[in-house]
Amino acid sequence: MVKVFVSHSHADKSIARRVVWRLDAYGISAWMDERGLRKGEALEDGVRKAIDSTDAMVVIATRAAARSKWVRLEIAHAKARGKNRAIYPFFIDDVRKHKLFNTHLGILAMDSHLIEQRVFELAKALGASCSPSSAPNLERLREAIDALKMEGSAVGLLIDGILHGLHGPGLPVQQEQTLGEVPFHILDFTLNALYDIVEGSAKDAVANLAACYFRQTGAGGYVLERYLDSSRCSAEATAMLADAVGGPLASNHLDEALRLLLISGPPNDRALFRFVEANNAALSNEQWAIVIRLVTSWVRRPGTFAQQAAFEVLTHKPDNESVRLLLSRWIIEGQFDQPPLYEFRLFAHLMKKAHRRRLCWYKQIAEDLIQHIRTLIRSKDRAKVEIAIEHLKVAADKQCSFFVRIAEECERLEVPVASEMDLYVAAHVKAALRDRNWHEAKKEYEQQWETVQLTRTNEEAGPK
Repeated sequence: MVKVFVSHSHADKSIARRVVWRLDAYGISAWMDERGLRKGEALEDGVRKAIDSTDAMVVIATRAAARSKWVRLEIAHAKARGKNRAIYPFFIDDVRKHKLFNTHLGILAMDSHLIEQRVFELAKALGASCSPSSAPNLERLREAIDALKMEGSAVGLLIDGILHGLHGPGLPVQQEQTLGEVPFHILDFTLNALYDIVEGSAKDAVANLAACYFRQTGAGGYVLERYLDSSRCSAEATAMLADAVGGPLASNHLDEALRLLLISGPPNDRALFRFVEANNAALSNEQWAIVIRLVTSWVRRPGTFAQQAAFEVLTHKPDNESVRLLLSRWIIEGQFDQPPLYEFRLFAHLMKKAHRRRLCWYKQIAEDLIQHIRTLIRSKDRAKVEIAIEHLKVAADKQCSFFVRIAEECERLEVPVASEMDLYVAAHVKAALRDRNWHEAKKEYEQQWETVQLTRTNEEAGPK
């Protein structure tokens, strides 16, 4: 078994511990000095012997480590004991150019959400025989979380609740607040280790907690990734991701939220809409580019959240041509023509809001819709004309500014005089422009058509 010494600054103890625990679970015997602040000018015999007995050194490379006398002395001792002793900086901060680390190839772990994945890479570099599909040693993970519980950490209640089946989908508010104050690396490691250890419904409970704490602290991204991978497209996964990313997030958690949205398979439009709605003011141009790709790159129907996500993007990025073209494509392809027009009702509502905000793309989308209505009308196909009238009724009910234009297009219907279709259209256009009493419009059309049929019957019968 490969043995490593983990050098770290006392300020980075929580990070060092999670690295040691994960390395142990991957079959690497890792040792760190867990004592507090040290005194004196030289390394103690116990530390020197620990370094001498290992095959390699891992350094938790942070700004604090770069300033630490003890980290410097430990690295110097490791180098003095043999040129073949490998030293692996594990970069939590970007201190690659610092003289302590600039001559060593290391593992880049500056994104705290990806610590578990980077420790796996470190284990492989150290010679572990693990693979991405292989499970870590669960007994070693149990020992790690038992150690946390024995220390009286606030995560103890969380650990007991999950391992003994005491937690449903959430925690009492007081406990949620207490755990929200736990250092990120302790909470993140605990959630991740518990997810690896438990099975069945307990995994669902851990994933629900991860969604809660991701929104609060950014912890639990590893759990959410694994859960999404195993439950892709399920209703539970959809709701869970929406809970995780669907609120205001700290700026340093936005990239991880977008990564989770990207790996969720077909876009989770519910989560995407809520994410953009809550975080639009904090997104960088690069992050907006990812959001737009998520909105436009997959072919799907204009469902409730797909539409809301598209309109939310266009509200904050009104000049974006690709999202505008998505709306146009939905219109041209007849995606809003399916009875009973639920999607179009939402579309009309969102268009009304866009008109109120005087968004620059509104006129073009309205023109695309009117052109589509014109195509339906000119088809002279009864089913398509009826769809056009349904569009007119929805637009009139929503008091959309373009409903008058739709009414004008309907009035231009070229059909034989006094035909049934002509009467049907005329009655509904009149109601749209008057009082929107569709029941009376239908009644008027039926009475007029009955009169026309009776007249024709009498004319065909001739004089008696």
